[in-house]
Amino acid sequence: MEYNFIFRSVLRFQDEILSGLLLTLQLSVSAMLIGLLIGIAGAVLSGGGGPRGGAPPGGGPTPCGPMWS
Repeated sequence: MEYNFIFRSVLRFQDEILSGLLLTLQLSVSAMLIGLLIGIAGAVLSGGGGPRGGAPPGGGPTPCGPMWS
């Protein structure tokens, strides 16, 4: 079985294809940056304190044990 690829019809739309590629890259980078900013804001506003969320209410030892209090 033999295939004959003819790209002439595709190359007629080269400008539109490149424009779409550029728009796709711009939207992807924008979405990643927005997600990163939301993630950082959420981490800062959560009060953090490590992977387990800091000290429990009441100021007792953390869930990791007395070594981490």
